[in-house]
Amino acid sequence: MFVAFTHDLVEHARHLAEIAGDWVQVEQRPFAIAELQATEARLLEDSDVLSDLGFQWIQMGGVPSAGRIEVEVIGPAGAEAAARLFAERYGPIVQTEWLGPGRTREVPHPFGSWMSEGDLLRVYFGLDHNGEELAGTAVTQQDAAQVVVAITRSEPVGPTTMIGGFQACHADLQLEHPLGRREVIDASCGERRPSLAELRSAAAGTSDQKA
Repeated sequence: MFVAFTHDLVEHARHLAEIAGDWVQVEQRPFAIAELQATEARLLEDSDVLSDLGFQWIQMGGVPSAGRIEVEVIGPAGAEAAARLFAERYGPIVQTEWLGPGRTREVPHPFGSWMSEGDLLRVYFGLDHNGEELAGTAVTQQDAAQVVVAITRSEPVGPTTMIGGFQACHADLQLEHPLGRREVIDASCGERRPSLAELRSAAAGTSDQKA
C-alpha cells in the first residue's frame, strides 16, 4: 500500500510503520488531491478569461504521482508567456506545455513516389483522416543532379481522433526543365524517392519470383 502526505512525512511514516510494518510505503507530495481537484475546477471556470488573455488550454490532467496538473496550451504569445501567466494565476501546482500559436500547425510531410512527363512532376503521398490537410508543395532546389520537393501538411494540435487509413493524394509541380535522369529528393527527410515505374517493376519482379 502506498500512502502520500503533503507534510510531516517522518512522523506519519513512523506511525504507519508501527501499524503495518513494510506493507505501507509513505511518499511525499507537494499538493493534496483536493487541491488538484480545486485547481482543475478553476481552470474550467477560467476558460473565457484565459481566452481573453490570449491563451486556450486544449487538454489538462492531474498527475497525482507528481502532485501537479499538466495543461496543454495554445496561444500566439509563446511558451514563456504561457508558463508565466499560468504560474501567476495558479502557482506551481500547474505546469504548462505550449503546443503552438493556434489549433493547427504546419509541419514537413513525406511523399512516397513520383512520375514525370516533360517538365511536369507529380508526387504521391497520403494524408490521414484525423485532421491532416495539405498545406503546401514546392520545388526547393533543382540542378543537374537532383530535384528537391518539399511538402507541408497542416495538422491539429492536442488530442485527435484515431481513424485508421489515409487519403491517397498527389500534387503536380512545374519544373524548369524535363526531369530526365535526375533524382527526386524528399525534403522532409533528405532521401531519394523511387518513381512509380520503379515501384511497379519491383512489384512485378516479386510476383514473378513467387510464381
